Formats: sequence, structure tokens, C-alpha cells
Amino acid sequence: MKDLKPLLLLASVFSSVTADFVIGVVTDNRYYVSINDTKWFTSGPTFCNLDGKVFSTVDKSMTFDGDYVYSGLDKLGPWQSNTFKFKNNDTSIVFELKSYQTNDIPAVIFTMNYVTAAKGTKATTANKTISGWPSFNILDLNQTVGYLAYSADMFGDRKKMLGIWGPDALTIRDGLDGTGPIVTFDKLGNTFLFAPLDSFMTTSYSIDRDNSTISWGTMGGVDEIPAGFTYSVIMVYSDQGVNGVFSKFGTIMRYYHDKNTERQKTDVSLNYIGYWTDNGGYYYYNTEPGKNYEQTMLDIKQYINKTQIPYKYIQLDSWWYYKDTNAAVTKWEPRPDIFPDGLVKVGQELGLPLVLHNRYWSKDTPYAVNYKFLKGLGLSVPITTRFWDFLLQRAKAWGLVVYEQDWMYVQFMYLEVMKTNLTLATTWMDAMAKSAENNDVTIQYCMAQSRQALQSLKYTAVTQGRVSDDYHLQHDQWKIGISSLFAHAVGVAPSKDTFWTTTNQPGNPFNTTEQYPALQTLVAVLSTGPVGPSDKIGYTNKDLLMKCCNSDGLILKPSKPATAINDQIIETAFNDGSGASGQVWSTYTDFGEYNKIRFGIIMVANLSKPYSITPSRASLDVEINQYPDSVIYDSKNMTKSASFSETSPFTLPTCLLNNANYCLYYTIPIMKRGNQTIIIYGETNKFVWMSSQRVAKLWVDDDNVAVTLRGAANENVTFAYSINGVMNTNTYTIDAKTHCVSIVIYSSTGKSPIPANFNCTNLLHTSAKHTKKAQPRQK
Repeated sequence: MKDLKPLLLLASVFSSVTADFVIGVVTDNRYYVSINDTKWFTSGPTFCNLDGKVFSTVDKSMTFDGDYVYSGLDKLGPWQSNTFKFKNNDTSIVFELKSYQTNDIPAVIFTMNYVTAAKGTKATTANKTISGWPSFNILDLNQTVGYLAYSADMFGDRKKMLGIWGPDALTIRDGLDGTGPIVTFDKLGNTFLFAPLDSFMTTSYSIDRDNSTISWGTMGGVDEIPAGFTYSVIMVYSDQGVNGVFSKFGTIMRYYHDKNTERQKTDVSLNYIGYWTDNGGYYYYNTEPGKNYEQTMLDIKQYINKTQIPYKYIQLDSWWYYKDTNAAVTKWEPRPDIFPDGLVKVGQELGLPLVLHNRYWSKDTPYAVNYKFLKGLGLSVPITTRFWDFLLQRAKAWGLVVYEQDWMYVQFMYLEVMKTNLTLATTWMDAMAKSAENNDVTIQYCMAQSRQALQSLKYTAVTQGRVSDDYHLQHDQWKIGISSLFAHAVGVAPSKDTFWTTTNQPGNPFNTTEQYPALQTLVAVLSTGPVGPSDKIGYTNKDLLMKCCNSDGLILKPSKPATAINDQIIETAFNDGSGASGQVWSTYTDFGEYNKIRFGIIMVANLSKPYSITPSRASLDVEINQYPDSVIYDSKNMTKSASFSETSPFTLPTCLLNNANYCLYYTIPIMKRGNQTIIIYGETNKFVWMSSQRVAKLWVDDDNVAVTLRGAANENVTFAYSINGVMNTNTYTIDAKTHCVSIVIYSSTGKSPIPANFNCTNLLHTSAKHTKKAQPRQK
């Protein structure tokens, strides 16, 4: 092999605080990626299957007619590319390596384009790939680089792996169940993320364990490729660790695919607390003694009315519709033994919108008589928008607002045609999402593979996704700090599933208890996904639950999901004591469009030894130029604070689950005006002290510090701040007309900076259009 002497540095140099990232292209279709002159990746074999043969650069059966250099401008910005052209008989294929000539887009895109049709492409198994572009050697980097790989379902959480990049990484799950982002990182923050840029449902990666290479390409079951088919893989770099690279990746991907997350703001299940009946819920395949489900649901409604818990919807799980002996759905309709009066009538009596669960379809579903279904062993999949319109329009009469599609990986993995056809899996998901968008219904993906999670970038209607296993009272099921990184990047609110708010609930079908109800509740709030307890009637801890929300049930949440800090991920991968030895997550609430005023939250659980944290180690500085000097408070000791900055780290003490459910810390920016030092704590009787759902606006300039709070009419809000160390904690009442109350904390002029006509009504989240008026019960 010739020396890797660069003929062209594609990205020239991506400069960063810690390293120079270079991607170099050399002769014969070879390339490499280096950090500070150390090669992390060198190119493996480029290959493709044609006419029943494998053409590869390894045996030189694949050669190129030259290295063509192009440049241009696309949606992401100015780029430069190297293009390699391969031809065999009548088949022409172009391999492109494109980099962006700006530090704002530290990304490289690898694209394979079938200029003409190709036949005889099938690999030895569907878990292999029919092509390799890009392909990298898995190098032994002397245990200096770690990895995180998402695989299997629950947005890749179920079989995610962390470890040392090198020979040990050969155990990563690949093929049809792989597909998720692969992240490699060192302890200095240098991080690369690899993932499909498009063609999500058909792109996989395959690991050659004999030759220590990893290759991306089209899934191995496909035997014919049409002319013009392309797939692309993106490589993103950040010097801010795993959190930083997911932030960059997410920004690029959401922009590239026009992912609009505005629908999350009106999804009732993401903005208000609701009652759930899924796996782990007290009433999951379980009713009140001697009663059917209809009577049980109405008893729950009576309990809601009695306690005035402001639930704004109810979730009905898989217990209410028809299934065959394989537990597959035959008819997605309420069974008369479950709802004798029918779901329309029950929905009216509940007076609350519904989140409705569905699973995989039976091969014997009668719907297949009138609508097109793909059939396989034990299941089938509908692929027309017409069917989904029929299904969702009918369900809206029952009260449907969110459609929960469960068992998604089963529908892809166990329907053979999905693995051999380039378009059918996408057609299935397109039809579901298009119908939901047309019918003003949102979707939760559950048990979704990474490829399906990435596909959600295409759909406005997909607002949320499960990133954990089912709750069913597993005591570590709440650990979603790593999977939430992926979900947030693709514009989906992560869901941790349901939970209990009290420990002991007699007669439950699981014959167990919930050891950490406060931790479960906190994680649900910090996830920014649904907050949906599922307690036995009479056993909801209302005081705990109301720490989540305002008096109307509006969830008071941070600006982004809480995610595992880089040092937690580093420690999990390296296991050498160099990181955080437990669960340490961070999130924040931002105020201000340009010069962000950031209020941070650090959640700690099961930390086995003290850990020194700074804003950068907490990933609180991602996406802002400079983290403001702040103070940090322990939620359990409001009278004690400490400085918090890069030069003033804070030591998190040991926090074990057997001693406490969690430890929670808040970081608050210091505001100095004249000779006044101002600290705004916020609503300290809630989990999130400063939430944009509560704080309509911070009025901060050189002369003023003021805050406008919003809420339900006549709601009492306790709000705290300090001036020069003197704490002010007062209760304010929300105006019934404007839904506002304003507090002037400091003004050098003595005048309020808040306009007299400022009104919060149009800023409130609302579920009004989804809430049905209860009708009198008719016997």
C-alpha cells in the first residue's frame, strides 16, 4: 500500500479547542480521518454486489476511472467533493465523499449513487450489506477511544453498547438491528458520530469480524436496485463530547429533513399530565374487583373529579381491542365485553381525549379485504393512506388525539418483504404519518428501531417515542439519559413510559412495589415527554404529582430533555474511574433568543463516589458561547449555595439509591445591576424551578430585572428570588383575564419595563380543542 500522503484535504482543517480534525483523500479511493495527526479511521474496502458477484477494492475487481474533484453549494452550505466512478458492463455507480467548507458544519457525507439499474445484488444474508461505502478499518487505538452504539428497539436503547473502540468493538450488533448512530470519543471531547443521512429504512452497517472493518450500505436482502437510487451516510464531528456531537447532528438532520417540531407544542400528551393503563399500570389487563373495564375507567374518572387531579387525557393500552391467538390485532375496535356501551359513549362520559395503543396486525385481519396489506408469517402490515384514514377518522369519534404505534420492530423484522424491497417499509411508515397529519392526530413510536427513529425526521406527526423498556416496575427502567440524546436529536420527545407515585399498591397484578416513586416522577418531567402515572384508584400521591405541573395540569418542564453527561458515558465505556461513577444528567431552561439566560438542572442518582462538575462537564455550555457565572443550589438545602463556573467547580457528593431517590441541583445565573446582586430561583416547590411554561418572559436589560409569570386563572404561584443575599419568597395570584402576573425585581429608574397591556393568554398551551364535554350517563 502506498503511503497515505494527502493529495487533497477535503475539509482542509476543522479547528477546535482540543484538536485539528482532518479528513484526507488519497489515491485509489482511499481516505482517512485524523485528530491531531493521529488517524482514528482509515478506509476499509469499497465494494458492491452486482450480477451475483462481489466487486471490491481488496482484490482489485473494483477499480475507478479517476478521482474527480467538484465543488458547489447546497442546502447545508458550500461543499467540496471527491467522486469516484465505477462501471461494470452496463452498470455505473458513483461514490462521492463531500465535506462542507465551514466550521459551522463539521460534517462529511458519503453518497453512493446507482446511475444505472443493478441486478443480482443480494448478499449472503439480509444482515449483511450489498455495498460498502463508507467502510473503515476498526483500529486499535491503545484504549484511548471509546464508543457508543445504538441497536435494537426503543430508539436503539434496548441493546445499546458502550466500550473501547478497537478489537472489543467487534461485538457491536450490526445488520438489520444495528442501523443506529455509532459514536466514537476520547476523554478530551473529540467525538465523531456516524449515521445514515437518508434511505433510513434500507441502510444498515455490517461488521466484518475476520478483517476488523465496518461498512455502511444497503441491507443485504435487496436483489435489484433501480437507476437513480442513492443512499448517504453522514459523519459529524464535535469537540464537546457526546452531548456536543448529538447537538450538531440533530441541528443538521432536523434542518436537512425539514423536521418541524411545532406540533409538540399542541400535543396534549406532551403538555399536560394524563392517566395511563399500559404495562406497569395498575389497570393493565386488570380491572376493579367484580367490574369490567368500562366501569373501571368511569371509576377512575370519578376519582379524578374527587381529587381534582388535573389529568387532561387517558391512555388505553392493548386490552380493549380484538386479537388473534398470536396476540396480533384482528380488529382495532372496542370489544363489547370491555366497553358494553361502546367507546364513543364511554369517551363522552370520560370527557377527556384519548391516547390509544395499537400493536402489529394479524395476517387474518378482516380489514385486508378492503385495504392493501402486506402479509407474512403471523402478521401483516397496511401500506395505504386510505386505510389509515379509515382507522384514524373512526377513532377520532372515540376521542383519539394520539395514536401509539407499538411493536414497530416486529413489523419490520418479521415481514420478509420488508427486508428485500427498497420501498415498502418506507411506504408503510409514510402512509401512517401522512394520514395522522391529515387528520390532526399525533403519533408515539414504541419499540421503534433506530432506522425507524431516524425515519421520524420525515414526519411532523411523530412527536414522541419510547426510549426505554416497558415500565412494569423494573427498578432501572428509568435510565433514559443516553437514549434521550438520540430522540432529541431527531426532533422527538423521549418517553420513559408510565410510573407509580406511591410505593405500595395492594392487589396489583405484578405482585411488587415501586421503590423510587419520586425518582420515576422526576425523570418523567425532565424527559419532556409524557407524564402519565398509572396508580390504583386512591393511591396517587397528589402532592408529588403536582410538583410536575401547574394547577391546570400543564407540565412545567425544561427546554430540552435531561441527558447523561459526557463523563457518565466516558466512565461507562472505559470503566477506569476517569468519569462519573453513576447517573449524572443535565438539562436547562433558556430565556432570551440570542444572549441566552440559562438556568441549569443537574440530576444525580446512584453516584458511588464524589464527582467534580463544571458547566462544561455538565454540557450546560453546549450551543452558547459562554456560560454565565452562576451559583449552584442543592434542592434539599436552599440556604446553602456555591459558586459555579469553569474555575469554580462543584463537587457532587455520593448519592446512592438505597439512601435517597435522587439528588437534584439547580444552577442559576448571577445578575449584577448597580450594587445589587440578583439571584432568581423561581418556583422552588416544583421540579423545574424556571420553566418557560411558567415564566412567560424575563425582562432583563442594563436597568431592569423583572419577570412575568403565566398560569391558570386565579392560580397561586410561589416564586423566590434574592437581592444581595436577602431571600424574597412570595405568593402571587395569576390574573383571570390576562393569565399573567408580573414581578419587578429591580429597576434603576423606578419604572416597570413591562408593557401595561402585556397578555399571556395567547402564550398558554391549551388542550381545549381536544377536550370533550362530558355527557350524562344513560343506562
